[in-house]
Amino acid sequence: MKPMTPGPDVRALIGPYTGEVGDVRPTKYGFGSDLTAVVECERGPYFVKAMRKKGADPRAIDAFAAAGVRMQQHFAEREPAADWLGAMAGAARRWAAYRGVVGA
Repeated sequence: MKPMTPGPDVRALIGPYTGEVGDVRPTKYGFGSDLTAVVECERGPYFVKAMRKKGADPRAIDAFAAAGVRMQQHFAEREPAADWLGAMAGAARRWAAYRGVVGA
């Protein structure tokens, strides 16, 4: 897949979590995602990982969502003073719930 450049649609999706979106720096490795980038935002830098929905296997997206919840929750529990890790875990849980992933 060709890496994507985040346009207004992606910026609108992440804006409620990050505040105003500024500079976007794509990362070197995407591990199969369409977009991996560090985004400079009103609330500080964020790591963003995204994939296009069109043509994606829903089971793969759900597995990705469940794995994201486990990973982000683990990081948040290891560093409870890092508020941003808790926010990432919360965002992962909300996305999994949106997808209807049970037990994530």
